[in-house]
Amino acid sequence: MVRRKIKGARNGKMYAESPDDYAVYLTASRTAGGQFFGRLEVVRKTDGKTIYPYDGALEIGPFATVEEARRSATNLGGMVIDADLKHPE
Repeated sequence: MVRRKIKGARNGKMYAESPDDYAVYLTASRTAGGQFFGRLEVVRKTDGKTIYPYDGALEIGPFATVEEARRSATNLGGMVIDADLKHPE
């Protein structure tokens, strides 16, 4: 008999239940013109799916300082996680 593995459940959970169920990676990059753009990746730990950036996601920036770019990326990461918790796929 063949048993199929249930997709997901990498950490023992089927669905994300809290912000701790996400990994957030952020950084910033600088353009030749001296402007800064935030870079963000949000991964749902329960199934390993990257939920941000997605196709068509807008650039985070431009900003005058690297701190502003990182702060904006951090804020966006929080909003993405909140939205995914409220309305999972």
